[in-house]
Amino acid sequence: MARAVADHLVNAIRAGELTVPIAATFPIERIRDAVALQAGRHVHGKVLITL
Repeated sequence: MARAVADHLVNAIRAGELTVPIAATFPIERIRDAVALQAGRHVHGKVLITL
């Protein structure tokens, strides 16, 4: 069941039917900044870490 839901969500994102808001993107070297931003609880979207 959970796998079917996850597949449905991934397909909806790929099709452009569902958007995921991104609040900020940080390189891995700034992981502490990313965690601090998220810990502040004022983030409206996902905080991404790039490798």
